[in-house]
Amino acid sequence: KNGWKCLLEPSAMVYHETSSTILSLHRKMKIKFIGDRNRTMFLWLNITDLPLIARYFLMLPFSMLYDILAFRKYKFVGFFMAVRHLSKIAEGRRKRKALFKVTDKEVIKIIS
Repeated sequence: KNGWKCLLEPSAMVYHETSSTILSLHRKMKIKFIGDRNRTMFLWLNITDLPLIARYFLMLPFSMLYDILAFRKYKFVGFFMAVRHLSKIAEGRRKRKALFKVTDKEVIKIIS
C-alpha cells in the first residue's frame, strides 16, 4: 500500500523456528488467541477502502455467530482482544494512511 514493489523468488525456502519464548510463556490456545488478535488488528490498521470496511461490518455478526457455533473460540476471543487496542489502532491508522499510495482494490488486483 506504500507503493513498494514486492518481488517473489519461487525457489526460495524459509525455515522458521518457533519461538521458544512464546511457547514457554503461553499455552497453545492462548497463542491461537494472540494470532487471531494480530490478524484482526492488521486488518483494522490497513484496510481503508470504504466498501470493504462496510462489507466487513455487515458480515461481522454472521461471522462471529459462525465462530461460536463452530466452536472457534480463538477467533471470537481474538476479536475482543483486538478491541482492547482500538485507541492504538486508530492512532496507527492515522499515521499509516498518510503513507498509502495504493488503494485496497489495487492491492487485491495485484495479488489476485
